[in-house]
Amino acid sequence: MKKLIILFLFPVTMLFLSPSQVIADTLSIGAEVPVFYTFRSADDGSSLDADGFPIGIILTSRLPFFNLGVGLEYYETKIDAGGDSSILTIMADAFYVLPLPVVNLAIGGGYGIAQVKGDYADLYESSNASQLYLDLGIPLGETFEINAGIHYIISQIEIKNSDSRLEAGGIMGTVGLSIGL
Repeated sequence: MKKLIILFLFPVTMLFLSPSQVIADTLSIGAEVPVFYTFRSADDGSSLDADGFPIGIILTSRLPFFNLGVGLEYYETKIDAGGDSSILTIMADAFYVLPLPVVNLAIGGGYGIAQVKGDYADLYESSNASQLYLDLGIPLGETFEINAGIHYIISQIEIKNSDSRLEAGGIMGTVGLSIGL
């Protein structure tokens, strides 16, 4: 049994320790789309519910050799609260890609705005939004990479003429594709 484990672990270990020519050595551009959004609970225990998945796009660009990149996010999350309301989020991102041999793991953050759109928009102010995220890239050859990300978003939208805030932050998942140029 020990020999079988060693025979299995040796090639797997070599795969993760061997250098690979993934698209980190070239300029790459990518696009991701949100696939789910879960609102965080407010201090009073209440929370919003998303009606479907967010609609929008996240565009990214990574510089060669520096492991640094930038992104732009624009998506709208429909609120399941009756009526036609949603939360629009626009953010600029910066990220660092960890130099792992087989996969690309990006750690990033973003800053922007969040605002209520639709039926109840006139009751709320635009507010700041920020985030931290992880993005895993799995290379498909030397040119393409499949991406999946998880975003932790912090956003509280101010209610006009009140000290109360609407908890609009939460967890968002994304999937996408990057292309090395």
